[in-house]
Amino acid sequence: MATCRSALRSLAGNCDSPAKALAIGIDEGAVFERVTLDFEIRFHRGHFLRLYTDGVNEAENLSGSEFGKERLRETFRQTASRGAQWVVDEFQEELERFVGEHRQMDDITMIPIEKK
Repeated sequence: MATCRSALRSLAGNCDSPAKALAIGIDEGAVFERVTLDFEIRFHRGHFLRLYTDGVNEAENLSGSEFGKERLRETFRQTASRGAQWVVDEFQEELERFVGEHRQMDDITMIPIEKK
């Protein structure tokens, strides 16, 4: 199972992230129930949902610093209005600049969903 964080951006530019995470994959038990959340999202034109694994915000550079949630949020805020492909392209460039040649130990997955 991989946990997946998410953020929803509205036309007004609001960016909301739930405290718990969606889960991608199958698992069960107390830990699974404690750290996951089922929820429904009403998508309207201009809404954008970004799903990502914890390997994204936990990606490290050579000095051991993590990419972090704030850098991830800021990259999303700056790019979401330009569309899903722009988000992926800009995020990939930003992450590559940050980590440099440092080998990552976790998967780095981002799934952008945009309602046009």
